[in-house]
Amino acid sequence: MTIDGTNGLTFPNSTTQTSGGVPARAWLNYNSSATTITGSYNVSSVTYNSTGLWTINFTTAMPDTLYCVVSAASYVGGTGSPSLMPQTLNTTSLVMNLGYGTGNYNTGVNCVAVFR
Repeated sequence: MTIDGTNGLTFPNSTTQTSGGVPARAWLNYNSSATTITGSYNVSSVTYNSTGLWTINFTTAMPDTLYCVVSAASYVGGTGSPSLMPQTLNTTSLVMNLGYGTGNYNTGVNCVAVFR
């Protein structure tokens, strides 16, 4: 499998995310501390709402809101683990919340994948 900026993922049988069976409808690697997209597929932009709360805007809308979100965030220190979870599912966007302990945080690495 290879990754490039045009087709996203290219599989051994030469299908791609744009031409073959799409493994993910969208994915994002996002630095919420610097508010920058470091890699993505089907993501037009990310809107910073407030600390630990941001909206992922899709380039192509989802067919409905019955999609699955898989996410992970980098460690922010202290005890326990950060929790990056979807807050609101829309067809054109997805609101994510990064919580840790009793508050919201921004971290260097946040990864999100959308499956449908």
